[in-house]
Amino acid sequence: NSFNYYFLRLPYDASATVLAAENDLVVSLNLLQGYADAYFSSSFATRPVFNSSTRGASSYLFSTFVDSATSYSMLMNKQQDIGHDMIQDICAPTKDNCYLIVGVLGQRVPVTRYSLSLTYKDSTKLVSNGVPIHGRVGQNRNEFYKYMLSQADLDLIISLTPSFGDPDVYISLTQPFPNKKNFTWSQTAFGPDTLTIQSIDILQHGCNPKLSGFCTFYLGVYGFLNSSFSMVVHTNEGFTSPLTLLEQHPQSGSVSTGEYTYYRYIISSTNRLTTSIKLTITPLDDGDQDLYIMFGQLNAAGNPVNASHYEPGRSHYDYKSTNWASSTDQIEVSNGMAHFCRQCVLYVAVYGYKGGHYILQASSQGVLSLVQNQAIGGRVDLKTYVYYSFFNAVQFAQISISLTMVSGDADLYVSTTQLPTEESYVWRSSNFGNDVKVILYDDPQYCWNCEYFVGVYGYKNSTFTLLVSTTSSSVVKLKPNSPQLIAVSALQIKYFTALLASSAADTTVTITEMNSGSADLFVQLFNASSFTSAAGGDQFVLPDPSDPSTYRYTTRHSQNNHVYIPATHRMEELLLAIAVYATTDVQCSIVVTDSQAPVLLQLGTPQNHFVELGRMVQFVVYPDDLEDLRVTVTARSGDPDLLISGDPKRVPHCGIGAYSWQVVCGNYTWSSRQFSTDQIILSQDSPCSSVLASTLVDASCDPANSYDPSSHKPVYIGVYGYKAAKFSILVAAVGQQIHLLAGQPQLSTTSAGFLCSQRSPVTGACLKVLEPTQVSYFSFRVSASPQGRRLAVGDSLSSVADVIVSVVPVCNESLPVETFNSGNDSWRHCLPGCACNPLVLAVSSCPISKCDPGKRRPSWLPGQHQAVLAAISARSGSSLIISSADEGGAYCDPTEEDCLYFLSVATTTKPLWQESATFSVAARTPGDLALIPCDSQVYPDGIKAASLDLIAASGALSAPGQHFYELCGQPEEDLVVELEQCHGRTALLACPDDNSCSAVVPTLASWAYFSDDARTCSHSFSRGRDTCTPTASNANPSVRLPRRAGNYLVTASGAGLFTLRVMEMDRNGHSKAPKLVLTGLQTASGAQVTASQVTASSVVLTLRQSRVFLPGARSPSPADLLRYRAVLLPQLAANGTAKMNTPCGLEYLLANAEGAAVVPLVPPPDQTGEDFLTVSVSGLRADSALWVVVLAECDGACLLQLSKRLNSQVCSGSSQCQTQSLVYWPLLVMTPAAPDSPSSEDEGTQPGGGEGGGSSGVVLVVLAILAACIAVLVAAFLYWRRHDLPLPDLLAWIGTSPAQKVFEDSQHSAAEMVDLDHSTHSQRASINALPSSGGDGYSSGNHTTQATSLGGWLKNWMGNVSQQPQKLFGEITVKKKDSKGYSMTRVDEEIDFR
Repeated sequence: NSFNYYFLRLPYDASATVLAAENDLVVSLNLLQGYADAYFSSSFATRPVFNSSTRGASSYLFSTFVDSATSYSMLMNKQQDIGHDMIQDICAPTKDNCYLIVGVLGQRVPVTRYSLSLTYKDSTKLVSNGVPIHGRVGQNRNEFYKYMLSQADLDLIISLTPSFGDPDVYISLTQPFPNKKNFTWSQTAFGPDTLTIQSIDILQHGCNPKLSGFCTFYLGVYGFLNSSFSMVVHTNEGFTSPLTLLEQHPQSGSVSTGEYTYYRYIISSTNRLTTSIKLTITPLDDGDQDLYIMFGQLNAAGNPVNASHYEPGRSHYDYKSTNWASSTDQIEVSNGMAHFCRQCVLYVAVYGYKGGHYILQASSQGVLSLVQNQAIGGRVDLKTYVYYSFFNAVQFAQISISLTMVSGDADLYVSTTQLPTEESYVWRSSNFGNDVKVILYDDPQYCWNCEYFVGVYGYKNSTFTLLVSTTSSSVVKLKPNSPQLIAVSALQIKYFTALLASSAADTTVTITEMNSGSADLFVQLFNASSFTSAAGGDQFVLPDPSDPSTYRYTTRHSQNNHVYIPATHRMEELLLAIAVYATTDVQCSIVVTDSQAPVLLQLGTPQNHFVELGRMVQFVVYPDDLEDLRVTVTARSGDPDLLISGDPKRVPHCGIGAYSWQVVCGNYTWSSRQFSTDQIILSQDSPCSSVLASTLVDASCDPANSYDPSSHKPVYIGVYGYKAAKFSILVAAVGQQIHLLAGQPQLSTTSAGFLCSQRSPVTGACLKVLEPTQVSYFSFRVSASPQGRRLAVGDSLSSVADVIVSVVPVCNESLPVETFNSGNDSWRHCLPGCACNPLVLAVSSCPISKCDPGKRRPSWLPGQHQAVLAAISARSGSSLIISSADEGGAYCDPTEEDCLYFLSVATTTKPLWQESATFSVAARTPGDLALIPCDSQVYPDGIKAASLDLIAASGALSAPGQHFYELCGQPEEDLVVELEQCHGRTALLACPDDNSCSAVVPTLASWAYFSDDARTCSHSFSRGRDTCTPTASNANPSVRLPRRAGNYLVTASGAGLFTLRVMEMDRNGHSKAPKLVLTGLQTASGAQVTASQVTASSVVLTLRQSRVFLPGARSPSPADLLRYRAVLLPQLAANGTAKMNTPCGLEYLLANAEGAAVVPLVPPPDQTGEDFLTVSVSGLRADSALWVVVLAECDGACLLQLSKRLNSQVCSGSSQCQTQSLVYWPLLVMTPAAPDSPSSEDEGTQPGGGEGGGSSGVVLVVLAILAACIAVLVAAFLYWRRHDLPLPDLLAWIGTSPAQKVFEDSQHSAAEMVDLDHSTHSQRASINALPSSGGDGYSSGNHTTQATSLGGWLKNWMGNVSQQPQKLFGEITVKKKDSKGYSMTRVDEEIDFR
């Protein structure tokens, strides 16, 4: 509360009418400790004085005082412009002896230290050795400084740290005003800059202080953007001349390996609310710096005393932080701890365990400052806060605050008026794991030229990095090998740079989408060693997605999410300029990896990566919990292998041995070298035991030291490319909630937990525990999209933001099921995930701003979920479709903001031994690319995947919707992709990932393979021609993909519900899966059913029996456990788009059609082994029409029993084969009104039909067939005579195979039926049938049924026509061949027959 006064003579020329602009002055007050302002008066008599009543200054003309809400960086550097017009106004009355009195008032603390300078505007300011100077520079403007070097043989270090904006520095010994055109040295990287000029380099440029006494270095600071900064110029003289560290101001620096850089931080506070002193250091590259501090004393004048006694170092310190090379080192000395003080000096030593650049910051006020566009590391303890601040100088900003978790879980709170808390904040983001908050300038609470306060709350003990940027055009500086979370709006670009010092390292840039959005990478390379200017210079250009000349690498037009840059660029230092272009709103993690340094992994968050053939990608993770650790590598292509080291100083490595086929690896303790997916679980209780059978443990494993999470020592991981591979890697503590990447299956294992019937919505704590269970938790994020609207699909509604969750357990079903009794209780010992012990999926959801902790851990108990899916077993897995059509379900509308889905997978039976369940889980929206992984060991029958899916049309049903899949190719076997339609109509399209198709994924305009229910085609790109064949009757659309090392992209195009299967073929091109065929036919074609003895309540069915054809067998075999079911459907139930000729279509109808029922058909013992089966179905409704569909099934147990009986290895392994089904053709049955008299009708009887129909029925059938044949022959003869049709063509037409498409989809439109290849047209009869029977084959209106011949159609029609007189009006189209080719002739006929 006192003043220091200064006399300032003004440059006034009384003879001049108007003063020139070169007389403009700038007074700069640079604070080093405490708080002060400068006040100006025109005489000493009117000098400014302290006013005790207002606790401020009085009697002054103007001052540097700014409101305390202004950013701390601006409080530390205050400037007062005194323009020539102001000088003239002050001096004109006096004419001579014109001056100002400058008073500096110290406030808030007992002692304030500062520097005061006077310069002409745009002139050069003097910089003192080791003392930070604050400055501001406008965009495309320059500020100039000078430094006097008086000692020889010392390196000169210039550190430039921006508070906001992006300043660059240029240095010269000869140019007083260096700039980007005239300089000797420069540092122009984005973000903090540190430049070291070696003493030999200084000497070579003519500077020798031994001869001249001193040398003047001129510095020019250029504003690439409007910028505020601090700059330190110093020589490294050790502890004798420590650098000054300012309160709450980040300072960049560098240190060499094995050396120290020293700082001095003066603490002078009378504020009793000061409760801690905090220092943090964040590496800016792959360096590893440690902190050592000692507390010293101040004398009465506020100056340090006996400084030499307080030199800190590795052997002499009060406190230290020597963490492994994680995101940050931090020391916090709180009130009550030894050496804590409010009036003292703190000496800091930064030791280079591994040399590199860093940012160091100190604070005794409880708030740290953020450097815009540069991530700052931090740590927060459970249920505590750490606070940061930044200044927003942009009026129309897009502020993005990203909290990237390294370990633990923390939440983000933001305010502009006070330090925020859970109860008091303006904005927040409290997701599990990473958090990001975007604040737009149109937000009502938005402000500019003001301070923002950011609070990080520890939901758990956590380490993190925090990044803030204020404009969409900001260029963020990435730390190599450290992931950074970002958010990019749709159709916007985010820019980054990264500097890699090694020219011998391969480089990969990877993005991992954390929600359902998508983005592309664009990358350009620069030689940083010869790079002249980042400030709009001649060489530097940011990548522009619309201009291919501005980038060298991109992921656009590919399914890749990485760019790989081999070490062939021959650049000493590689500078990457990166643009991320978002096609939708997206949150993603971006990481630049260097093959010579490990990549930091985040616990619980997967990362996408790429490894070249024979190369290694190394990772590091820092365990933070005393729990077992699970490491999982999932291949998207190729074959990566997993190795983990138990030595915190050794990184696993692999290479080619003496022979080209030999791979030699070292420095590892655990390894897993399965094909495709590898997983290792590290047990803290028994680290040298193989928790999983696929884990190999090296003999060097030390149980006492190999894995000790309590030490927080790093765990090094290596992924070796046995084949070039794209993969995702996940490290998580067992039991930790895992974030799912859209469309990517994640292998996981349950852990011991509890069923909770009530949770606190505030903390998520369990308020009522029921019993123990085995459970895993997951989260999935759906990005906000205005296209989240509902769309019509089939008979219901759907949405482009629907969520599909798939769970596929892994189970060894060869183990016996045992029963144990204890008193009145009994348990069945059956492994979780098996059919005898299924899993259950529970889901809850919420908009991101309304998610409370109580929803993070759903369970299948009542009130603890919004959707549940039970009975999930290893035989087929299960899919839950969360649709907007389900009112009151788990669907969350992302129209306004992102949605979070929380999932749990748990066991349902009481665990006797707490066995864990292993399974894979995936979540996605319809627009996400779903990965079908490389692992082929899920089922022994070669079925890689089988999942339920639903497509919503993009508009009307004539405009198909699309779902996309990435299928890992097999170099040894062909693959078959099959689509089983439940309702609607969907086509399959496929392309290899070699860019042969015009788009990334196949489209109706560009595909290599195509199949729907009418035709199956392949396209030759070299010939530009399609080759098509008709799809067999009752067959599912399927495409066969030739063996190849790369992947395939698959599109399902259409609308409806379906099951997608991917199957492997053996080396001979035969299917590995069993199949059901008809007795004596060895095919499923002709699976017809006849009816006899139809009464009002029953019917007798006759059908050809099904047999099982095992791969490798010579003939089909009967299966003892094969079962038949009759599905009964009301006639009108089949009028929609549901399919009656597929198992999933029947399941859909059973679940949705009113009156639908299923009746087991039990074959009589005397018909075992017979070709035909005759059974009676009772319980029918009198005087009604219904469809009867017979379904034959042989499930996993059936196939296992048959395999053992035949001594076959196909389905006798540890995992059961999937159920094989055969659907017989639907049969329409009309029950009479009389309840007790047998009907004389013989509906659907076919040649060779079963017994039990009565002799009169057989006679009528034979007569009807003869009459039909005669009618066909007569009609054909008359037609031949009338149209002069060549006899061979007519005979060929009549003899075409029976009807192939009787039960066709009723929604075929003209646009959908366009032939892909006109050269493959089959001769076809198009019949308009009246009266119709409804269903897929017949409609109640003018439905067109496709048949390949009139004779075949009549043969099929006989199975559904009564003996009463019927009229058939036909429109018969015949192809007639003449000299000009085929011509079309239409004949209308009326046929009357019994």
